[in-house]
Amino acid sequence: MDFLPEIEDARRKVKQPFGISSEVFDVGTLRPFSELPQAVYGPVGLVGESYKGIGLTGRVDLKGHWDPTYDVYAGGQELEEYLPPEAVAEGEAFEDPIELERTDDMFDGRAVLATPVSGLTIGASAYTGKEVGSLRRTGFGGQAEYLAGPWNSEFVFKLSYHHVDGNRFAGPVPEELADAAASGTLKEKTNLLLVSAQFSL
Repeated sequence: MDFLPEIEDARRKVKQPFGISSEVFDVGTLRPFSELPQAVYGPVGLVGESYKGIGLTGRVDLKGHWDPTYDVYAGGQELEEYLPPEAVAEGEAFEDPIELERTDDMFDGRAVLATPVSGLTIGASAYTGKEVGSLRRTGFGGQAEYLAGPWNSEFVFKLSYHHVDGNRFAGPVPEELADAAASGTLKEKTNLLLVSAQFSL
């Protein structure tokens, strides 16, 4: 399967069904976080915004309000990879902090189960494929989501806390990363509290 050498506009391609927010990257009022967790959705994460290939989506209605939905798809993805943490750790130089990675021959799936508790869903996602020029790339994750009724249909309030251990997901800007590591001032733990309010028309 051939890919264009540049990153195409992800809005014109099929969204990659992985986890809770891969299909609403850019829709702030639908995302459960102000900023999506980088370990899954960021440039050092597991998934891109879209895939090229074929897919099947469906739902099964079971008794007792246990309603599973599923997505299966095959093809390939383009993923932006953030290089500085790995490059600094291995003592390698880098010119551009972002590198485009391609994964071909992917096989993927997501299953989500709506429970009898209104608004509560649980699920899991996984994929495997061949990263071009490298080894096999495999990603998997679990999810749980509880959506309660809104106070106001046009107002969204979000509060999230993140604790990051290590520098793969948090650190200085790329230009300062190597100097901080060399001088011993690189903090290896990060705590982040995000509060936001959004309005939707």
